Order: sequence, then structure tokens, then C-alpha cells
Amino acid sequence: MKIAIVVNSFPTISESFIVNKVIGLNEKGFEITVIAFNKKNDASFYRGRLKNKRIKKLYVPNGNNPFQVLGYFLRYPIRFVKLVFVVIRKFGIGKDSMKNFLKAIPYKVANFDIVHFEMSGIAADNAEILDLIKPAKLYLSCRGSAEKVKPLIDQDRRKILNEVFQKADRVHCVSEDMLGTVERYGLKKEKGFINRPAIFPDLFHRSNEYTEHEQLRILTVGRLNWQKGYVFALKAMQQLKADGLNFLYEIIGAGEDLPMMTYLIDEFKLQDHVLLLGKQSGATVRNKLESSDVFLLPSLYEGISNAALEAMAMEVPVLSTKSGGMEEAIDDGMSGYLVECASPEQIAHRLHEIASDFENRKKIGQGGKEKILKEFQMSRQVEIFDKEYRSN
Repeated sequence: MKIAIVVNSFPTISESFIVNKVIGLNEKGFEITVIAFNKKNDASFYRGRLKNKRIKKLYVPNGNNPFQVLGYFLRYPIRFVKLVFVVIRKFGIGKDSMKNFLKAIPYKVANFDIVHFEMSGIAADNAEILDLIKPAKLYLSCRGSAEKVKPLIDQDRRKILNEVFQKADRVHCVSEDMLGTVERYGLKKEKGFINRPAIFPDLFHRSNEYTEHEQLRILTVGRLNWQKGYVFALKAMQQLKADGLNFLYEIIGAGEDLPMMTYLIDEFKLQDHVLLLGKQSGATVRNKLESSDVFLLPSLYEGISNAALEAMAMEVPVLSTKSGGMEEAIDDGMSGYLVECASPEQIAHRLHEIASDFENRKKIGQGGKEKILKEFQMSRQVEIFDKEYRSN
């Protein structure tokens, strides 16, 4: 079975869940082609994991690069010409016709059985050509901001999502919470299926015991933007400092809110307590997890955070807000800790509790590991996709 996985870029650190899925499906025997819109990626971080994997790549042609278009013609001349006539019949002759032709090329020339847009926003941006993908089955995934935020501020996006949901054969949601969200925009419940995020636990095992430190070591891994709730995390750190708690808060990630966060760290006089570490390799993230006492996820919304799942697999207790599907991943007081969104007071209070009870947080860390092994292994996620793809 030939499956196209459609993303903006591949592979990227911020979308490790796509890499995990592609590797898992490839090992299941599917013929996987990744279709990307640009060539910028973080391949150097994944060289070892992707080595010797039979994964093809196609790129959506850029109209300013005639050689790329010529390359498709030389590789697939008959299908290329057929697509020309299909596009002219549908769109006529003009700029829109050329634009949609370029968009459609990689989906049509390779005769895929299934085309899976890994973000509903990508499908929405390509709504005009979705009909051209037939007879391939059309899948799309709903994961976060494209469904939680974009439709709230863009009325046109609501209409486009509704149109995309009508055209899709199946819609993958990362949580019950996400399925409920997209039903508001026209998804018929019977079209949706839930397949929660997953990880390879073997990649996140400890090499030493979870030990107590004199200084509470707090870690967050995530893009620096408003959705991640860093403002509330920094406010909580300000409170911890005022209370005299000995702590260090490290944040791994890059993003557009770096200037704001740098300013707030200075404004709150947290320079000795908060470190912005920027983008880091997977090996560095694992090392930081292993030396941390608690993983903090202060997000305002999430699908289900892969970074939090990785921390749980490393037996690091996770303190998360009740954002999106995180209540489906964490049992409060058993496999992690939960607080309300946008509540620095609750974050600070829980961190005090965590700092004062080493045995309990060690127990919570072990509970998180058990939760991962039971419900969030990559083998489980791949089995669900395997069943879905083969049944359609």
C-alpha cells in the first residue's frame, strides 16, 4: 500500500511525532512517501534514526523553479500530461489553474492509495485541489492550533474546515477533546477516529536512578510561543523566588516569543533561576530530562504533548495544565500532576509540594512510565493507523 504523508517540512525537531509515525509505518511494511512544501529541515538530528529506512520524499513544486516542474514531467510524463487536462477542465486556463496544477502534481503522479495531511491547516490551504487527489483516500489529522485557535479569529477558516471535512474520507483526532472541538466545525462524528500520540519508550529509558537534588530542577521543552503559557510559568517562578525556594528552570526551544520571554526574565529578576537553552538535539533533551526533577507543561492548549509523554517515559514527574487532551494522558496524583490553565498560583503551589516530597514525586514518575507503557507506545498508535488504512 502506497501512502503519502503530507507535511510542511520533514524531518523537524518540533514534529518528532511525524518522524515516529513515518518510521513505525515503514517498519510495518507500508510504502511511505513524505510530501513536503519546503526543503528546510532538521535532518542532521535524525540521521541515525532514518538511516536505511525506505522513505521517499517529494516536494510541492515552486512556480519559480521550472527545473523542479521539468523533473516531474521527465519522471512521470503520462500522468503529468493527464493532470494538465484534468486541471484545465476544472479550473480553466489562467493563474489559478497554474497554481492548482503545481499544488496537485506530487499527489497525482505517484498513484497513492492514501494521502494523509498531517495537519488540517495544510489540507485547508489546499482545499481547491482535494478533489483531484481521488481515487486516493483522503485523510487528515487535527492536532492543535489549526482547530483550537484559527477558526475563532478567522470566519473563512471555519467554512474551509467544514468543506475539508466533507471531502475527507477519515479525520484523525489526537484526543477526545480534539474530536469534540472539530465537531463544532462540521465534522460528522462517524468520520472521525481517535489515535492518541505515542512514542518509542526504548528511546527514553533512564541510565541512572531518579535522585534528589538540593536545587529543584524544572524543565520545559516546547516552542516559544503564547500557546505554551510561558508567561504564567514565569509568573510562577517569580512567586517561587519570593518564597525562597531553591530552583532552576530550564526551557528548551526556539520561537517568535523569545524577545518577550527574555524581557520578562529580566523584568522579574529571574536571571539566576531561568535559562533559555534554545533548540537542542534529541540526545541533549534526553540528558536534560534525566537530570531534571519535574517537567512543567504550562500550556494554554495542547492536543497531547509528545514532550510530556517523553518525560513520563523517563520517569520524570510531569506537572501539566488541564489543556486540551492532557487530562486524557495524566491521572492527577497517579501518573502526573494537573493544574488549571493560566494559573501561576496553582503552578507555584504544586511545585512547592513537589519540592517537599521526594518519595511521592519518584512514585509519580514511576506511575507516568507505567501509563506510557500501557497506553502511549508507538506500536499501539501504528496498529490503529494500520487498521484504519487497510480497512479503507
